[in-house]
Amino acid sequence: MAEFFTAGNCIWVALALVWSAAYAVGSTLAAYNPDPQPVNPFNHYLWWWWYQLVFNAAGALIGWIALYFLWHADFKNPTVGHFVALAVAFLGITGNLPQIALRLQGPKV
Repeated sequence: MAEFFTAGNCIWVALALVWSAAYAVGSTLAAYNPDPQPVNPFNHYLWWWWYQLVFNAAGALIGWIALYFLWHADFKNPTVGHFVALAVAFLGITGNLPQIALRLQGPKV
């Protein structure tokens, strides 16, 4: 575990956290669907904002973690896990992982 905390890895983790947080804020503001009348966008309940921020940041962060795994992976013998990590990294970093996760839950009853 100590070899993980090198200067390069710490910079990578910091950048991944910053980009994930930036994505979370941007996607939360984009997800806000106001009524036709002009209203204050911050009238939503605090839990809605918290849920959106955490859900989208977690999706982006999972994508960055998968990319980190791929960056350090051995591709001499690729496995199914490499392809799954590639899909998760792509979906997470592009912001589609949270929406895919919601669709995998099934229809709301």
